[in-house]
Amino acid sequence: RFFLDAVVISGGEPLVQTDEVIQILKYVHQIGLKTKLDTSGIYPDKIKQLLDLKLLDFVSLDVKTTFSKYRKVTGSNVGFQVKKSMELINEDQNVHLEARTTYVPTLHTKKDMINLADEIEADIYTIQQFRNKNVLDPALEKVEVPNPHVLADLAREIKPYFNGIVKVKSAEFGEQVIE
Repeated sequence: RFFLDAVVISGGEPLVQTDEVIQILKYVHQIGLKTKLDTSGIYPDKIKQLLDLKLLDFVSLDVKTTFSKYRKVTGSNVGFQVKKSMELINEDQNVHLEARTTYVPTLHTKKDMINLADEIEADIYTIQQFRNKNVLDPALEKVEVPNPHVLADLAREIKPYFNGIVKVKSAEFGEQVIE
């Protein structure tokens, strides 16, 4: 606690092990550190449990696509759960929310990204650069990694549709706030 400001719980999906996550977050708060949870948002009931226990200071919510297109992009119809998680987090004034989308050129159009930015309610929206290494779908290994300058241009185009800070995260430049 003398060398750190916060602890990030990430995964896979950390809420698969909710009881253990609760124990860790309780301890982290007990020693005076801030907490951050990285989650897919598919377990809104578990997120509500953590919010009710006042264990979260910051949440990074992976939003894969517009809520209505989740089945098409992920193969699972969980968009409603992710949206519910976003709403629950936004109800808690003490928790900061970052929504982030990994931009995959073959899965997202510019229109999808504009629609997504319009649907998201968060303090920060981050567009992450897709990387074609270690992917679950072998077809994605052939997808070209988007140029960070193209991502920045896309972020500038969607900024008017999002009421908050817009960032781009790439391997080449790290995190950049889009003005």
